[in-house]
Amino acid sequence: PKPVRTAPPIELEFTGEKTIVVHSGTAPSDTPFSFILTPEKVGQPMPKTSSAVVDPKTGASTVTRKGKGTFSFGKMSLEKEDIGKTYRYTLREVQGTALNYTYDVTVFTITVAVTDKGNGEPQATVTISDDNKKTPSSIVFTNTYSKSDKPDIPNTGQLWWPVAVMGGMGVVLVVSGLIRSRKEEY
Repeated sequence: PKPVRTAPPIELEFTGEKTIVVHSGTAPSDTPFSFILTPEKVGQPMPKTSSAVVDPKTGASTVTRKGKGTFSFGKMSLEKEDIGKTYRYTLREVQGTALNYTYDVTVFTITVAVTDKGNGEPQATVTISDDNKKTPSSIVFTNTYSKSDKPDIPNTGQLWWPVAVMGGMGVVLVVSGLIRSRKEEY
């Protein structure tokens, strides 16, 4: 038998960076931030990591990290069969509810064009764009943190209109009592 030369697959890693700009106070280092990578079409190649949660209906993958730093969706393999294909993904930060944070709402589009490097060997060209039509060289989500030194006073929902109504009713009762007592004198 003759040896058969097969083209090796190539691997791409999908990563991003979480940064936090602190305007006041100290941002907790253990705040969880989640990111979701969604394929344009269900069934197209996706990166894989054991820490991701995958939606079986959409194929979307969600990863979470605590505090600032790098996050990864893992690696994705592209084979000879992928040559000539283009894959698109969107990547966004999940809007969380952590106190004193303003979340980044940028949506990145990642385009992976697979071409033939020669001899049937795949190569990939990756381009990134954001929702402002800019083409950054990397994916960065920046949240802001701002905690005032003033104590947090909870909003109790105090309504002031009932005070005026009750005061008015008290005046009406006093006046009607006076009128009634004058009628009894006659």
